[in-house]
Amino acid sequence: MVRIFDDIQACSTADVARLQQKVAIYSPARCEKASRYKDLYAQWTCLKAFEMVIDWLEPQGIQPPLDIVLNDYGKPFLAQNGTPLDYHISISHCKKGIAVAFDKSPVGVDMESFRNIRESLIAKTMNAHEQHAIRHAKEPTMEFLKIWTRKEAYLKLLGTGIQSLEKLPEILADFEPQTAETYQSQQIQIQTFVVPQKEYVYSVAKKSAILV
Repeated sequence: MVRIFDDIQACSTADVARLQQKVAIYSPARCEKASRYKDLYAQWTCLKAFEMVIDWLEPQGIQPPLDIVLNDYGKPFLAQNGTPLDYHISISHCKKGIAVAFDKSPVGVDMESFRNIRESLIAKTMNAHEQHAIRHAKEPTMEFLKIWTRKEAYLKLLGTGIQSLEKLPEILADFEPQTAETYQSQQIQIQTFVVPQKEYVYSVAKKSAILV
C-alpha cells in the first residue's frame, strides 16, 4: 500500500499546530523531533507523514503509543513501547509532496520533485547503459529521476541507504524491465510513477505485487 499526499498548500502554521495536537497522542517524541526543525515545511512533512501512518493503522486497531524508530542506516520501523510491530514502512518527501509505503514485508519508497540535474551527478551515479538512456531520452531529467528513485527505493527496502555514490551505478544491474515503468529481479519488483501535473516522480520497491 502506498499513500501520497501532494496538497502542499495545506502546509501552514495552523496545520502544523493541528498535527502537533493529533500526533502528540501517539508520539510526543515525533512532535519534539518536528519542533527542532526551523523550516515550517520540514516541521509539517515530519508530522504529516506520521499522521498518514496513524490514519493507516487506526482502522486496523492499533492504539497509542506509537513511534517510528530508525536502524543504524536510517531505515524506519514502527514500534510500541520499544517493541517493533509486524509492519514495514518507508517514508519519503520532496518539495512537492509526501509518500508513505506500508507492507507486511520490507518496502522502500522514494519521491523526487522535478529539478535540474548536474551532468557530474549523472556520471557518478549511473552506469553506461543508464547514462545512454538518459542522454538519449526525450526528457533527460525525467529519465534520470525515474532511475534515481528506483535506486533509492531499492536501497530503502534493503535498509542500507546510500552508503557511497561509487556503488550506485550498478545498484539495479540484475533488474529487468517488465514494462516501461516496472522492473523486476528474482525477488523484488520496482514500479515508477510520474505525476507531471504535480511535478514529481516516485518509485516503490517491494517483494510482491505493488498496490497503489
